[in-house]
Amino acid sequence: MPLGVVAGALILSPANEFLDRYWANCMLPGFFIGLVLVGGMTAADANLFLYSFIGLYSFSRMMESVTRITLSLGFYGGIALLGWVYQKFFMPETKNKSLEEIDELFSLQTSVLVKRDMKQTAQVIRNLSRFHLRVFSSEPHK
Repeated sequence: MPLGVVAGALILSPANEFLDRYWANCMLPGFFIGLVLVGGMTAADANLFLYSFIGLYSFSRMMESVTRITLSLGFYGGIALLGWVYQKFFMPETKNKSLEEIDELFSLQTSVLVKRDMKQTAQVIRNLSRFHLRVFSSEPHK
């Protein structure tokens, strides 16, 4: 007798009816939570595959039109520059701050954070252009 028939007979037998219901009741909440997680993972994977395809497809086209060193430096340097701009304007500085202060920072609206970070960045650029090197000190900027 095939092994699948034995397993099916054990699962579908009336003696296991209680165990089947118990298993279903235990697994049902996890199943619904799993649907939410799977939905989020599906969206994240779809974005990953889409942007990977766009990057690889455009990279091969760019490789045909420019030299390798220009392509690598320009393409990945541009991505790094975009990441730096995002980091500079959208992520607040948390150095030398307590957890309560960090919690207050992240409770602010994004537009308020961006305005404040733009002012701080402009001040740092002004200080650097005047050769005031206190920018590199360990004290936080005011």
